[in-house]
Amino acid sequence: MLISASILVGLALLPAQTQGVRLGLSRDEVLAMSAEQWIAFYSQKTGRSDDAAVDSASTVYAECLRSANEEKMARLQTSDRDRVQKYRKLADQWRTACIEIANGYAGADNVHAEPRSRVALEEMISTLIDLNSKPIADGTLDRLLNIQDMIGKIRRTLGDKARISQEERLRMPSRGIDPKRIDAACAKAGKAYDVTANLLPRERQEECLTVLDAFYEWLTKPF
Repeated sequence: MLISASILVGLALLPAQTQGVRLGLSRDEVLAMSAEQWIAFYSQKTGRSDDAAVDSASTVYAECLRSANEEKMARLQTSDRDRVQKYRKLADQWRTACIEIANGYAGADNVHAEPRSRVALEEMISTLIDLNSKPIADGTLDRLLNIQDMIGKIRRTLGDKARISQEERLRMPSRGIDPKRIDAACAKAGKAYDVTANLLPRERQEECLTVLDAFYEWLTKPF
């Protein structure tokens, strides 16, 4: 996404002492950039490119996008709005469970996962709002098969992460890993996924794939 000329002028005029977490920009000016562009700009203007700066920039972007999403969501039909709001709650449960699974296997907490993955959550919600703001696209066999494949692939992948042999369970503590932590996180993820899979409207194939793709991404690359 290109930054408009007016935004570029505004960025050039920013004082050395930046104002607030948005660095003097409005919400919509921040969102005129992609998340990657905003993080790069944030790093340039603050003179910081460390992990903490990326976390802070990600948090700001996610908050801006959530605010814009809430405004757009209010204009959806009630049934669609309710479904997207349910997606947000379930996806957040799934996202945090996937982070916990990864942390459990690593035997340490990655503190950067939470702020950075929030951007992906709001991007998913933004896509769902856009899809529900226009007529339902005609279904295709290719998308239907992809949906069926993704539903099973996510279950199998989660099952692989939850399946720990007794021998491995005995070895894990010596590496600082608590298998019960992984068990609990996988159970939480499974509950969120079961509800989500039942919520997916099969007539809205693009919506189904948007949710499933995001869920698979979090499960395999949570941060």
